[in-house]
Amino acid sequence: MASEGDGLNDTNGETLASPEPTLEEGASPEFVGDPQEMWIEEYEREGRRVKPRKEREEPRRLLRWIVLVAVIIVLVVWTLISPSVMPVSGTTYTESEETANLGSEAFTQNVRIASGLISVGATTWAISMSGDPNATVDEDAVFQVMVSKMSEDNGGFWFKGTDISLRNVSFYTVDDALIGWMTDKEEESDRSIGEVHAIFTEPGIYDCHVTVKFSVYEIMRIGFLPADKVLITVGLSDLIVVSERAEPGSP
Repeated sequence: MASEGDGLNDTNGETLASPEPTLEEGASPEFVGDPQEMWIEEYEREGRRVKPRKEREEPRRLLRWIVLVAVIIVLVVWTLISPSVMPVSGTTYTESEETANLGSEAFTQNVRIASGLISVGATTWAISMSGDPNATVDEDAVFQVMVSKMSEDNGGFWFKGTDISLRNVSFYTVDDALIGWMTDKEEESDRSIGEVHAIFTEPGIYDCHVTVKFSVYEIMRIGFLPADKVLITVGLSDLIVVSERAEPGSP
């Protein structure tokens, strides 16, 4: 008889291999291999563990707070650097001999923002011109051109009103010959004044006009936005009389 553990002998005396044990249905095999590999596999499974919801939400909540604080800072700075609304002056400057002895003209602008897509109200601007109507050949003739606000109708509570920045003033004769331009400007709370220096090279009587260019800004409860750019031509109500320069020693 063969001893325990030996293979079975067939009838010819040959040794038969013992059958390998089989797994019962539903049983799981035991891990066979290097214990270190088993530990690494277990560690990797733990590393892939899904974090709790609270841990996932914490960085997102912090990011939302950072974005909120940044937006508030931007809005505060935007409001602080906003220009002040230009006050309405009515006809104060248009009917004054000091500021409009060479004439004035008013026009109404439909103020728009967002590239002209949104209307935020209507403003009536006034251009007033002053200076000496008598000039001398080849000498500086100085004129003042003023932009003021006569009236304003805002489009709603969110919009406070408008302000302007004077860009340029040019002085022309009736045949569109450029003879003067703005050399200085003065920005006051209720008006912008451009100082124009013109030179006439020939004596005579001149019919003149000016072109005025300025930018309009819409001031809001929070911040401000650029609106339209205005370019308008206004004629002087008086003629400019230009005389020859007096010779030295002449009476």
